Amino acid sequence: MGLGCRNKHLDAWKRLSIAISKEDIPRIRALMAAEHRRGRSVFSMLEKIDHAARREYHPHGYEKADFQRAFLIYKLGGRSAAKIAQYSFGAPSIDSTMEHIATAPLESSSSVPTKREINRNLSTCYSSTTNQSDGPVIGMTMQVDEIKIQERL
Repeated sequence: MGLGCRNKHLDAWKRLSIAISKEDIPRIRALMAAEHRRGRSVFSMLEKIDHAARREYHPHGYEKADFQRAFLIYKLGGRSAAKIAQYSFGAPSIDSTMEHIATAPLESSSSVPTKREINRNLSTCYSSTTNQSDGPVIGMTMQVDEIKIQERL
């Protein structure tokens, strides 16, 4: 490789680092990882970053933490907050998040919890932990008294 070609590549790498540092590009790490996996050149990466900076390209391939973050936003803020997160910082869509996050409700007990209820709740929370022993099961109870239901208008 000649000196001119090396200078051209070095200049491209400098432009890439400047583009990354100056632009506020959502999910830049995912974009760079996808380009690296595909074996793209620095010139191709610069082109993708340019498109992403103009919001014309959105990288996909979310990680587990992205789905968990989107699920938390959805549960705390509702569908509108999840849509805002999707458009503003590239979070996965609600439908995609629901496909990757499986939830199951915990079983409540109005009296002393039975061994079956405790085991079911533990297996719901910790799927890899199973209690196969016939020994005593240690659990926790929460006593609730005088629950007031808030009236709706």
